[in-house]
Amino acid sequence: MNRVLRAAAIHTACVTTSFEGFALRKGRAPKHWRWWRKRSPRCVEAGRTSTRRSFTACAANESEVERLSRHPLLVELATRMSTRVSSRVEPALASSDVDCKAMDRHFSGAAVIASRPDALKNIECLLTRGAEEVFVLPANAPSPQRVLIHWADEAARAATLAVSASMLRHVSAEAVYLDVKPEHTAATDRPQGMRGLLDARSEAQAVHGLEMRTELHFGDVTAELVRRLNESPDQLLILGVSQIAGLAQRFGELLAAIPRSPLLVVYREPESVPEPQTAVGMA
Repeated sequence: MNRVLRAAAIHTACVTTSFEGFALRKGRAPKHWRWWRKRSPRCVEAGRTSTRRSFTACAANESEVERLSRHPLLVELATRMSTRVSSRVEPALASSDVDCKAMDRHFSGAAVIASRPDALKNIECLLTRGAEEVFVLPANAPSPQRVLIHWADEAARAATLAVSASMLRHVSAEAVYLDVKPEHTAATDRPQGMRGLLDARSEAQAVHGLEMRTELHFGDVTAELVRRLNESPDQLLILGVSQIAGLAQRFGELLAAIPRSPLLVVYREPESVPEPQTAVGMA
Protein backbone atom coordinates (compact mmCIF):
# COMPACT_ATOMS: atom_id res chain seq x y z
CA MET A 1 0.00 0.00 0.00
CA ASN A 2 2.83 2.42 0.84
CA ARG A 3 4.36 1.84 -2.58
CA VAL A 4 1.06 2.67 -4.26
CA LEU A 5 0.63 5.89 -2.27
CA ARG A 6 4.22 6.92 -2.91
CA ALA A 7 3.88 6.29 -6.65
CA ALA A 8 0.69 8.35 -6.74
CA ALA A 9 2.44 11.22 -4.94
CA ILE A 10 5.33 11.15 -7.41
CA HIS A 11 2.92 11.11 -10.35
CA THR A 12 1.01 14.13 -9.02
CA ALA A 13 4.20 16.07 -8.31
CA CYS A 14 5.47 15.53 -11.84
CA VAL A 15 2.25 16.13 -13.76
CA THR A 16 1.34 19.59 -12.42
CA THR A 17 3.40 22.31 -14.13
CA SER A 18 4.22 24.91 -16.71
CA PHE A 19 5.18 25.45 -20.34
CA GLU A 20 7.56 22.51 -20.31
CA GLY A 21 7.11 18.85 -21.16
CA PHE A 22 8.44 15.48 -20.24
CA ALA A 23 8.98 12.14 -21.89
CA LEU A 24 8.87 8.73 -20.31
CA ARG A 25 11.90 6.56 -20.79
CA LYS A 26 9.80 3.97 -22.56
CA GLY A 27 7.68 5.83 -25.10
CA ARG A 28 6.06 9.26 -24.84
CA ALA A 29 3.54 10.20 -22.22
CA PRO A 30 -0.02 11.29 -23.07
CA LYS A 31 -0.07 14.86 -24.34
CA HIS A 32 -1.90 16.34 -21.37
CA TRP A 33 0.86 14.99 -19.06
CA ARG A 34 3.62 17.02 -20.75
CA TRP A 35 3.47 19.89 -18.32
CA TRP A 36 5.92 20.24 -15.48
CA ARG A 37 7.97 23.17 -14.33
CA LYS A 38 11.43 21.82 -13.61
CA ARG A 39 13.28 18.59 -13.23
CA SER A 40 13.37 17.29 -9.67
CA PRO A 41 14.78 14.15 -7.95
CA ARG A 42 11.24 12.80 -7.56
CA CYS A 43 10.54 13.11 -11.26
CA VAL A 44 13.87 11.58 -12.20
CA GLU A 45 13.09 8.71 -9.85
CA ALA A 46 9.76 8.23 -11.60
CA GLY A 47 11.58 7.89 -14.94
CA ARG A 48 10.77 11.31 -16.40
CA THR A 49 13.12 13.85 -17.95
CA SER A 50 12.28 17.40 -18.91
CA THR A 51 12.38 19.17 -22.27
CA ARG A 52 12.01 22.92 -21.95
CA ARG A 53 9.38 24.64 -24.03
CA SER A 54 9.47 28.23 -25.18
CA PHE A 55 7.35 30.98 -26.67
CA THR A 56 7.71 31.69 -30.40
CA ALA A 57 6.72 35.16 -31.58
CA CYS A 58 5.18 34.80 -35.06
CA ALA A 59 4.31 37.54 -37.56
CA ALA A 60 4.26 38.16 -41.30
CA ASN A 61 7.45 40.26 -41.36
CA GLU A 62 10.59 40.91 -39.36
CA SER A 63 9.54 44.26 -37.89
CA GLU A 64 6.27 42.85 -36.53
CA VAL A 65 8.08 39.84 -35.04
CA GLU A 66 10.59 42.13 -33.32
CA ARG A 67 7.83 44.32 -31.90
CA LEU A 68 5.84 41.32 -30.69
CA SER A 69 8.85 39.65 -29.04
CA ARG A 70 9.32 42.81 -26.92
CA HIS A 71 5.71 42.88 -25.71
CA PRO A 72 5.87 43.68 -21.97
CA LEU A 73 3.49 40.89 -20.93
CA LEU A 74 5.33 38.30 -23.02
CA VAL A 75 8.70 39.39 -21.65
CA GLU A 76 7.31 39.29 -18.11
CA LEU A 77 5.93 35.76 -18.53
CA ALA A 78 9.09 34.44 -20.16
CA THR A 79 11.20 35.92 -17.36
CA ARG A 80 9.04 34.44 -14.61
CA MET A 81 8.98 31.04 -16.32
CA SER A 82 12.74 31.12 -16.93
CA THR A 83 12.15 30.36 -20.58
CA ARG A 84 12.97 32.14 -23.81
CA VAL A 85 11.16 33.95 -26.62
CA SER A 86 12.25 32.93 -30.10
CA SER A 87 11.23 34.66 -33.33
CA ARG A 88 9.74 33.29 -36.52
CA VAL A 89 8.69 35.16 -39.65
CA GLU A 90 5.60 33.56 -41.18
CA PRO A 91 4.49 35.26 -44.43
CA ALA A 92 1.47 32.92 -44.50
CA LEU A 93 -0.04 34.88 -41.59
CA ALA A 94 -0.56 37.85 -43.91
CA SER A 95 -3.01 35.93 -46.11
CA SER A 96 -6.13 33.93 -45.30
CA ASP A 97 -5.96 32.06 -48.63
CA VAL A 98 -2.89 29.96 -47.82
CA ASP A 99 -3.40 26.21 -47.44
CA CYS A 100 -1.78 25.63 -44.06
CA LYS A 101 -2.35 21.87 -44.21
CA ALA A 102 0.13 21.66 -47.09
CA MET A 103 2.88 23.47 -45.14
CA ASP A 104 5.45 22.08 -42.70
CA ARG A 105 4.47 21.06 -39.16
CA HIS A 106 7.63 22.20 -37.37
CA PHE A 107 5.96 24.15 -34.59
CA SER A 108 6.29 23.17 -30.95
CA GLY A 109 5.38 24.86 -27.71
CA ALA A 110 3.38 28.08 -27.67
CA ALA A 111 3.15 30.35 -30.71
CA VAL A 112 2.51 34.04 -30.00
CA ILE A 113 0.70 36.38 -32.39
CA ALA A 114 -0.63 39.91 -32.23
CA SER A 115 -4.36 40.46 -31.77
CA ARG A 116 -6.17 41.48 -34.96
CA PRO A 117 -9.68 41.03 -36.37
CA ASP A 118 -8.71 37.97 -38.43
CA ALA A 119 -6.51 36.42 -35.70
CA LEU A 120 -8.62 33.26 -35.50
CA LYS A 121 -7.64 32.37 -39.07
CA ASN A 122 -4.00 32.67 -38.00
CA ILE A 123 -4.73 30.54 -34.93
CA GLU A 124 -6.23 27.81 -37.13
CA CYS A 125 -3.17 27.92 -39.39
CA LEU A 126 -0.66 27.64 -36.54
CA LEU A 127 -2.58 24.84 -34.81
CA THR A 128 -2.80 22.95 -38.11
CA ARG A 129 0.99 23.24 -38.43
CA GLY A 130 1.71 21.70 -35.06
CA ALA A 131 1.44 24.42 -32.41
CA GLU A 132 -0.28 23.15 -29.27
CA GLU A 133 -0.98 26.61 -27.87
CA VAL A 134 -1.44 30.01 -29.50
CA PHE A 135 -1.13 33.11 -27.33
CA VAL A 136 -2.91 36.16 -28.79
CA LEU A 137 -1.59 39.45 -27.38
CA PRO A 138 -3.30 42.83 -27.82
CA ALA A 139 -1.04 45.88 -27.79
CA ASN A 140 -0.44 47.27 -24.30
CA ALA A 141 -2.19 44.34 -22.60
CA PRO A 142 -1.51 44.54 -18.84
CA SER A 143 -0.55 41.69 -16.57
CA PRO A 144 -3.85 39.89 -15.83
CA GLN A 145 -5.49 40.08 -12.42
CA ARG A 146 -8.01 37.38 -13.32
CA VAL A 147 -7.69 34.34 -15.59
CA LEU A 148 -10.92 32.97 -17.06
CA ILE A 149 -10.84 29.30 -18.06
CA HIS A 150 -13.19 27.56 -20.48
CA TRP A 151 -12.93 24.42 -22.59
CA ALA A 152 -15.19 23.91 -25.57
CA ASP A 153 -15.42 20.14 -25.08
CA GLU A 154 -14.30 17.48 -22.62
CA ALA A 155 -11.44 16.25 -24.83
CA ALA A 156 -9.58 19.51 -24.12
CA ARG A 157 -10.31 19.55 -20.39
CA ALA A 158 -7.16 17.92 -18.98
CA ALA A 159 -4.75 19.92 -21.13
CA THR A 160 -6.60 23.18 -20.44
CA LEU A 161 -6.37 22.63 -16.69
CA ALA A 162 -2.68 21.76 -16.95
CA VAL A 163 -1.86 24.88 -18.98
CA SER A 164 -3.98 27.04 -16.67
CA ALA A 165 -2.15 25.73 -13.62
CA SER A 166 1.14 26.43 -15.37
CA MET A 167 0.18 30.00 -16.19
CA LEU A 168 -1.12 30.72 -12.71
CA ARG A 169 2.08 29.59 -11.06
CA HIS A 170 3.75 32.59 -12.63
CA VAL A 171 0.94 35.14 -12.61
CA SER A 172 -0.63 36.58 -9.46
CA ALA A 173 -4.22 36.34 -10.60
CA GLU A 174 -7.56 34.85 -9.60
CA ALA A 175 -8.61 31.73 -11.53
CA VAL A 176 -12.24 31.33 -12.59
CA TYR A 177 -13.59 28.37 -14.54
CA LEU A 178 -16.66 29.21 -16.64
CA ASP A 179 -18.99 26.51 -17.89
CA VAL A 180 -21.74 27.58 -20.26
CA LYS A 181 -24.73 25.36 -21.01
CA PRO A 182 -27.39 26.03 -23.66
CA GLU A 183 -30.20 28.35 -22.60
CA HIS A 184 -32.79 25.69 -23.39
CA THR A 185 -31.22 23.10 -21.03
CA ALA A 186 -34.06 21.29 -19.28
CA ALA A 187 -34.54 22.01 -15.59
CA THR A 188 -34.01 18.33 -14.77
CA ASP A 189 -30.59 18.39 -16.49
CA ARG A 190 -29.28 21.60 -14.90
CA PRO A 191 -28.03 19.92 -11.69
CA GLN A 192 -25.61 17.94 -13.87
CA GLY A 193 -23.91 21.25 -14.67
CA MET A 194 -23.25 21.81 -10.97
CA ARG A 195 -21.79 18.33 -10.63
CA GLY A 196 -19.54 19.09 -13.58
CA LEU A 197 -18.24 22.19 -11.80
CA LEU A 198 -17.45 20.17 -8.69
CA ASP A 199 -15.63 17.52 -10.75
CA ALA A 200 -13.57 20.16 -12.56
CA ARG A 201 -12.64 21.91 -9.32
CA SER A 202 -11.66 18.63 -7.67
CA GLU A 203 -9.50 17.63 -10.64
CA ALA A 204 -7.81 21.04 -10.68
CA GLN A 205 -6.94 20.75 -7.00
CA ALA A 206 -5.94 17.08 -6.86
CA VAL A 207 -4.02 16.74 -10.13
CA HIS A 208 -2.67 20.24 -10.78
CA GLY A 209 -2.69 21.98 -7.40
CA LEU A 210 -4.85 24.70 -8.92
CA GLU A 211 -7.33 26.62 -6.79
CA MET A 212 -10.12 28.15 -8.89
CA ARG A 213 -13.62 29.49 -8.52
CA THR A 214 -16.29 27.98 -10.71
CA GLU A 215 -19.31 29.56 -12.40
CA LEU A 216 -22.18 28.01 -14.34
CA HIS A 217 -24.03 30.08 -16.93
CA PHE A 218 -26.77 29.36 -19.43
CA GLY A 219 -26.85 30.94 -22.88
CA ASP A 220 -24.50 31.49 -25.83
CA VAL A 221 -20.88 30.60 -25.08
CA THR A 222 -19.30 33.50 -26.95
CA ALA A 223 -21.77 36.02 -25.50
CA GLU A 224 -21.10 34.85 -21.94
CA LEU A 225 -17.32 34.93 -22.38
CA VAL A 226 -17.50 38.42 -23.88
CA ARG A 227 -19.73 39.64 -21.07
CA ARG A 228 -17.32 38.42 -18.40
CA LEU A 229 -14.25 39.75 -20.19
CA ASN A 230 -15.82 43.18 -20.63
CA GLU A 231 -16.29 43.50 -16.88
CA SER A 232 -12.61 44.40 -16.47
CA PRO A 233 -9.71 45.11 -18.86
CA ASP A 234 -7.10 43.18 -16.84
CA GLN A 235 -8.34 39.66 -17.61
CA LEU A 236 -6.94 36.79 -19.69
CA LEU A 237 -8.97 34.00 -21.29
CA ILE A 238 -7.65 30.43 -21.63
CA LEU A 239 -9.78 28.59 -24.18
CA GLY A 240 -9.40 24.84 -24.66
CA VAL A 241 -10.43 23.20 -27.94
CA SER A 242 -10.02 19.79 -29.54
CA GLN A 243 -11.12 20.64 -33.07
CA ILE A 244 -9.46 23.08 -35.45
CA ALA A 245 -12.02 22.99 -38.26
CA GLY A 246 -14.68 25.63 -37.76
CA LEU A 247 -12.81 27.44 -34.99
CA ALA A 248 -13.16 30.80 -36.71
CA GLN A 249 -16.88 30.26 -37.26
CA ARG A 250 -17.46 29.07 -33.70
CA PHE A 251 -15.56 31.88 -31.96
CA GLY A 252 -15.35 34.42 -34.78
CA GLU A 253 -17.02 37.17 -32.77
CA LEU A 254 -14.90 36.64 -29.68
CA LEU A 255 -11.70 38.46 -30.65
CA ALA A 256 -13.54 41.34 -32.26
CA ALA A 257 -15.51 41.85 -29.06
CA ILE A 258 -12.52 41.64 -26.68
CA PRO A 259 -9.72 43.59 -28.42
CA ARG A 260 -8.04 44.42 -25.08
CA SER A 261 -7.94 40.94 -23.52
CA PRO A 262 -5.16 38.38 -24.15
CA LEU A 263 -6.32 34.96 -25.33
CA LEU A 264 -4.48 31.65 -24.91
CA VAL A 265 -5.88 28.87 -27.09
CA VAL A 266 -4.98 25.35 -25.97
CA TYR A 267 -5.42 22.61 -28.56
CA ARG A 268 -5.25 18.85 -28.08
CA GLU A 269 -6.54 16.26 -30.49
CA PRO A 270 -9.08 13.82 -29.03
CA GLU A 271 -7.39 10.60 -28.01
CA SER A 272 -8.26 7.92 -30.51
CA VAL A 273 -10.03 4.85 -29.21
CA PRO A 274 -8.60 1.63 -30.69
CA GLU A 275 -11.08 -0.36 -32.71
CA PRO A 276 -11.99 -3.72 -31.23
CA GLN A 277 -10.18 -6.53 -32.94
CA THR A 278 -12.22 -9.23 -34.61
CA ALA A 279 -11.70 -12.60 -33.02
CA VAL A 280 -10.12 -15.13 -35.29
CA GLY A 281 -11.57 -18.60 -34.91
CA MET A 282 -9.37 -21.63 -34.53
CA ALA A 283 -9.23 -24.02 -37.43
